[in-house]
Amino acid sequence: IILNWQGTNFYVSDIAFLVSIAVAGNVIIKNGFRALKKLNLSIDLLMTSAILGSIVASIFGGKHIFMEGATLAFLYNFAELLEDYSIQKARGSLRELKDLSPDKAVLKRDGQEKEVPVEEVKAGERIIIRPGSKVPVDGEIVEGETSINEAPITGESIPVDKSIGEEVYAGTINQQGYLEVEAGSPSSESTISQIIEMVESAERKKTRHEKFVNKFSSYYTPVVVLAAVAVAAIPPIFLAQPWASWFVRGITMLVLACPCAFVISTPVSVVSGITSAAKNGVLIESGTTLEAMSEVKVMAF
Repeated sequence: IILNWQGTNFYVSDIAFLVSIAVAGNVIIKNGFRALKKLNLSIDLLMTSAILGSIVASIFGGKHIFMEGATLAFLYNFAELLEDYSIQKARGSLRELKDLSPDKAVLKRDGQEKEVPVEEVKAGERIIIRPGSKVPVDGEIVEGETSINEAPITGESIPVDKSIGEEVYAGTINQQGYLEVEAGSPSSESTISQIIEMVESAERKKTRHEKFVNKFSSYYTPVVVLAAVAVAAIPPIFLAQPWASWFVRGITMLVLACPCAFVISTPVSVVSGITSAAKNGVLIESGTTLEAMSEVKVMAF
């Protein structure tokens, strides 16, 4: 025992749990109060009620349930940490995709060669690509013929023969032969840039399960809050039971009913799936597409 306040003993562990709640519960409680201001009975509000309730019940009800509030806050933040880690891995995979395109391009202007940053290449300009060099932007061959390794973009392991009038893509490799290519678009609009944008947007799209979780929470949270209020209020009002013990039971119900694992499971799974796939060269259009793969029985090529 390190402190006795209003007849309640507090232990070293209680202080540690309170510190944990103050640190880890900061974001949750802020989100909960924002939801309350908007009269939105969200799961953030339910978690906030449960965490604050565990503190109130521990101080005034004589029940030491600081640990429950601290556990909720820890689980929520641990899930956020996992999601951030997955997103950072995804960004690492995207950086690897960006590295496929060279930083410089050799332009042919007025019969002279000039090396410029790839961002300065404009549509219609003529680019020189020598054997072994990477194609800096998407474009059309106007002089020369060669074989192009398109594996970084299409996954095709066999080089593709290219000649005048055929298209080449940024990030692919000129295996042999001198080429002059007319840029079809700036580097920001290349195929590889579109792939990167697609992967980034895929992580932001909500899946069917995430939409279900959001819809479920809009019904679940009010029901749980009303049930907790009923548990805390009905016995004291109608059955002359002590307020303190039933208030603690109402708060306990909020803590037990808080579906933190249910809420955090889907986003983390989706981001991790898309990230892992991108790292292994598989580009998934969205979380919905990833979800649909579980129902695939036949694939046609």
